[in-house]
Amino acid sequence: MWTVPIPTYPADVAYQTCISQVRDKDLKERLEGAGEEIRRVDVSYRKAGTEQDFSGLAVENCGLTGVSPEEMVRVYDGRMAAQRSPGRTIYDAIKLASPNGLCPLCGQRVVATLDHYLPKSRYAALAVNPVNLIPACSDCNKAKSDAVADTLHPYYDNIENELWLRAELNEVRPVSVRFLVDPPASWTAVFADRVARHFRVFGLNKLYAVHAAQSVSGMQRRLSELATHGGPATVRAHLADEAASWRAVHLNSWQVALYDCLAGSDWFCLDGFRL
Repeated sequence: MWTVPIPTYPADVAYQTCISQVRDKDLKERLEGAGEEIRRVDVSYRKAGTEQDFSGLAVENCGLTGVSPEEMVRVYDGRMAAQRSPGRTIYDAIKLASPNGLCPLCGQRVVATLDHYLPKSRYAALAVNPVNLIPACSDCNKAKSDAVADTLHPYYDNIENELWLRAELNEVRPVSVRFLVDPPASWTAVFADRVARHFRVFGLNKLYAVHAAQSVSGMQRRLSELATHGGPATVRAHLADEAASWRAVHLNSWQVALYDCLAGSDWFCLDGFRL
């Protein structure tokens, strides 16, 4: 869950590129005739993104006169996403824009596709609009499906500068950790709900918990050595240092939440780390 730079390709340039090789005369005329509507909806979309509120972008205002949603889906599938299609260069550039090649929706898995923030099957004018296309892993793309879920938008929502991710330790063996959204006081209730919804839609608690369980298993030997030589205080200091190291990379990574949680547990630092 992090931000990605807004694509630099204008909507009308991407659209004209995608339809540039249409041979069917009737279809080509209808697609070219929709150019002004493409530009109008793009302006509305960018305004909604800047205001962080897409609720006013009605489906009925995002259609195209003379061009069906099904035809625009085919433009995306065959003339942007397909290999060797006229729009594939734009598709690949958007796909490669996410930091470290990781999905910004979950922050964990490798980008494999593009996700339509507002679904192409319902918002025809946005089918090939670069600002509506989000680099994503396959799992996040499938989790969202065609639903308009009001989740975070990586181009417009920045939640990287305030701590909001927290972990809770179940102090029994085997150790398990639960991750949750803990909104800072500066967030509105509406925005906090959006972040929590994003967390649920993309199954981030389960994803992070699996990674955390593997990490706890892998750190047992090291923590046992530290406990032998320095006791619980040394174990706690090590965990706090690990949290600080991860915090310097990404404030709201599951690693920061995990290590902060473990360092704060007397039970874990005393003996709970042993499997």
